[in-house]
Amino acid sequence: MNILVSNDDGINVPGLWLLVEALRPLGDVTVVAPDREQSGVGTAITLAKALRLHPIPFASETVPTYSVEGTPGDAVIIALGHVLKDRPVDLVVSGVNRGANTSAEVFLSGTVGAAWHGLIRGATSIAVSAAYVNTRTDEPNYQLGAQVAAEIAASVAAGTLPKGRLYNLNVPLCPTAEVKGLLHARPSYSTYADDVKEEDDGRGRKHYYLQYRRTDIQVGRGTETWALRNRYLALTVLDRQFRPQPRRIVPPDVCDALFRRVIERHWPMYAPALRGV
Repeated sequence: MNILVSNDDGINVPGLWLLVEALRPLGDVTVVAPDREQSGVGTAITLAKALRLHPIPFASETVPTYSVEGTPGDAVIIALGHVLKDRPVDLVVSGVNRGANTSAEVFLSGTVGAAWHGLIRGATSIAVSAAYVNTRTDEPNYQLGAQVAAEIAASVAAGTLPKGRLYNLNVPLCPTAEVKGLLHARPSYSTYADDVKEEDDGRGRKHYYLQYRRTDIQVGRGTETWALRNRYLALTVLDRQFRPQPRRIVPPDVCDALFRRVIERHWPMYAPALRGV
């Protein structure tokens, strides 16, 4: 299996490389990612200027690695249309992102945007994000997100999960030992308040900062937000139009078995607590 890994946080972040390590046993991995953070750009691509592609010499010899001076979408397009043009890509995996991507944020997220560009070009795609709160000291649980994404990839390859979908996975903000399981969730729905902060640039001209924040969030049982707040991994399955797919695509018994395999393989000390999963 040929696997492309990208993200929107940039080539040097830890979540990307934990994801690479988790996916390496499944096939040939290539990394093509933005050279810097590109959060919030969604599916945007660059048409008004040339793009630069840089091989990264210090990367592993077994994982060809490139950075792109552009968006996550640019990185995936260059990877599929140039770097890997002679090797059909089976899977595009994006992440692990710092911060959850739920609700309407799938339209804004560069993490999901990179996965979407893979999907519309014929590859099954996975977007992986880990919840993070600026007011807390907890680090996002990148490792669990990476291993669950790898298990989803293996299940797609084995035919247990369908191909031709975008699997959007979000990890709760808690230690792995406290995660209760994997839930195929309904999308959450949020309202947003946009504040515009005006400042003087010191030369008599104004510039502006957009301050994007959630307000009311749907927390009904079974939604992404409910799952994350209750310490479940939240999985939604999307099509090319970002439409959520029926929850029967990944029924509860498949979710439970997938989560159990990950814990038993990588965190066996926590497996006895899974009797109720």
